[in-house]
Amino acid sequence: FGDMFGGYPVVDEKALLKETVRRVIVGQGNRFIKELLRDRKLPIGSTKADFSTNLMKAIDDGALTVMDVESWLVEVEGWGNQHIYFFKAPDIDPTTVRAVMAASPLAALVGAQGAMVFPDELQLSTIDVQDNGVLFAWHRGNDRWIHVPTKDQRRVEDGDLWEYRAFRQRSNRTVVRFEWRFDLPYCSIMMQLPNEGTIHTDCLKTVWEAVSEAGLVEAATPSVPLTNAVNALSGSVAGVKATGRKMQAEGAYLDMVSTVQDVSISQVEALRAANGAIDPTKFHSADGRFRLDVAQHGTLSRTLGFDISGGAGRARIAVQCLRHDIHYLSDLIWERNVAP
Repeated sequence: FGDMFGGYPVVDEKALLKETVRRVIVGQGNRFIKELLRDRKLPIGSTKADFSTNLMKAIDDGALTVMDVESWLVEVEGWGNQHIYFFKAPDIDPTTVRAVMAASPLAALVGAQGAMVFPDELQLSTIDVQDNGVLFAWHRGNDRWIHVPTKDQRRVEDGDLWEYRAFRQRSNRTVVRFEWRFDLPYCSIMMQLPNEGTIHTDCLKTVWEAVSEAGLVEAATPSVPLTNAVNALSGSVAGVKATGRKMQAEGAYLDMVSTVQDVSISQVEALRAANGAIDPTKFHSADGRFRLDVAQHGTLSRTLGFDISGGAGRARIAVQCLRHDIHYLSDLIWERNVAP
């Protein structure tokens, strides 16, 4: 069972890191893996196989450490391909958060490494407390097997024909986060879970129970409807294309959709006229579909398409992106939601 130290097996950190690379990092988008290699001044290559080879060599050489991977995953893993719920910020002095967390039952998770965690069920794995904010992260490992027909084989053995079908293991992780940036009047819960049945309701309950246990709130803070943001972004906003707007009234709804790719409802004359004539105060909620063009939002890493469910206080972004992109988008939605 290997060498022992203090009664526990000595962990081969490099072997564990390689397993993390195999199970998580190679499941990230190629462009993000390239950034990891580039930031560490490591050879990049041109294919995912090259990336994997170069990452493994970097681990063997000591050029890539657990802390490197941990920091990288915080920025790229689980950002995008997610739902974002908006809530009012906790009613606690941000300057006391470190002390409150240190005295809480969850203190052992503060600063814990989450890169190696692959639980079968969603599990709170790490809490990050900084001077500018606090972030809770839950992880769940997901393994699936993908049939690769080109690797299938047929053999004749002892007069019998045998057929072997090959499957490649594909691993990734589901990530759920609670984040409160102290300079903002809102916090958010972000989840990579399908909005089916009670999945989101159950997850929100789990998150708030942990935040309460940590001492940051007594109970869930109020959800913030985003109908004002939908209505504001559906107008003429520089760099924002509104490709759909659905407004709900008692017993009825109004739905406007552009059926031409990358064309907003404000670019269709008939819809522009109808949109401008709407009195949003006659509707109790609104949903919208939007697109932020990277050419007009220079700090984004890519163009972002997103939906907002105004009544539910939820946004949905369907592409992988960076932590900064989610912050940029969340702040934009919030600003448009509270603007007169």
